[in-house]
Amino acid sequence: LETMSGNADPSLQLSTAATPPAGASSPGLSLVLPIALVVGLFVAFAGALALDTMSTRVRTDSQVEQVFDLPVLARIGKPSGGEPPAYTDLAHSLAALRRDGSRPLSVLFTSPGDNENRTTAAVEAAKSLAEAGQRVLMVEADLRRPSLARRLGITAANGTGAVVLGHTPLSEAAVSVPGYEGALRVLSGADRYASAASIAMSPAMVSGLLSSVRSADFVIFDGAPLGTVLD
Repeated sequence: LETMSGNADPSLQLSTAATPPAGASSPGLSLVLPIALVVGLFVAFAGALALDTMSTRVRTDSQVEQVFDLPVLARIGKPSGGEPPAYTDLAHSLAALRRDGSRPLSVLFTSPGDNENRTTAAVEAAKSLAEAGQRVLMVEADLRRPSLARRLGITAANGTGAVVLGHTPLSEAAVSVPGYEGALRVLSGADRYASAASIAMSPAMVSGLLSSVRSADFVIFDGAPLGTVLD
């Protein structure tokens, strides 16, 4: 055009000089913002849905029942508003599970890790069962960190380790908890045989211990956390 403009060409005529635009003519900001918002919401929703689908965490009672194919006996949360945790509800649910009156029902309390109130739940459930007239034997199966004797204010020379290894009969090692008139007895894990028993523990030994229980409706095991030890 510059070359042609230098020549006198009657067919060319400059009507208006071009000026650079001040901004983009399209698409307008009023159109871009809604589209970006919709796309962003869609991507965020899809990402959240994908994470929830791939997650293996259990958050609700229905998920627990679906994953483990077992009923939820009770939901025990932190005390709020002066209401105690639902240990009584748990005891009632356990009592309803005992079908065979000639044999004790054994229940293991465990948890994925430490500091999850596993022992507290076991103790309070055992107390609630004893208060309801059931004969309860608590067995401390967490021999690495025994705490039942301290919690319940009892002293025992022999306990789970002595019974499992065959050094002491169960009837002599189990100690009655004061205030329950013999309805609640405890086999403490704090004895001199605890270390050896924690190494030698086997399903056969546990079965042998259960077979020696004659005067209990329930045997409550306070176990070790599953994610910490393999007992």
